[in-house]
Amino acid sequence: MTWKSASASQIKTFSRCQMKWYWEKIEGKKSPPSPAAELGSKVHEELENYLKGECSKDALSPIARAGLENIPLPSDVNPFNVERVFRLARADMKVYINGVIDLVMDEGEQLEIIDHKTTSKPSYAKTPEELRYDPQAIIYAYNSLKQDEKSRETVLFKHVYYGTKTPKSFVREVLFT
Repeated sequence: MTWKSASASQIKTFSRCQMKWYWEKIEGKKSPPSPAAELGSKVHEELENYLKGECSKDALSPIARAGLENIPLPSDVNPFNVERVFRLARADMKVYINGVIDLVMDEGEQLEIIDHKTTSKPSYAKTPEELRYDPQAIIYAYNSLKQDEKSRETVLFKHVYYGTKTPKSFVREVLFT
């Protein structure tokens, strides 16, 4: 198999366990998703549909609904910026990096990235300091600043966390330049 692309999650996997990365990326042998990952995907899909204006807040699960105070209203969102696909390529990179950003808010003074995360415990959430060095946060911020038509110099990267055991939400964020 020829390796042509990478993603933030692959970079995280590689940094934790190179053998796991090899089996998943090169050999194509992925483990089935855990029940927690399946729940996270379900909540993520609900939020995507809500932000695109394809369902009302009443159709959301209690987990997703708990986070509505931390995300914009669908009327304030450009649907093109929900699940925004990107491919980052540079001459000094042997492979390109691809990704999908949950939500980019590019109106106004501040460029903002919102990434949905489910968690069973708030203690599992990344701290702002951890986000500062997180491959996903760095790649998404870099790509968004590179493609910003308004040439802004900063981007606010937010993890909006949705509690799976107790429906509540909180935000962790970091400003990148």
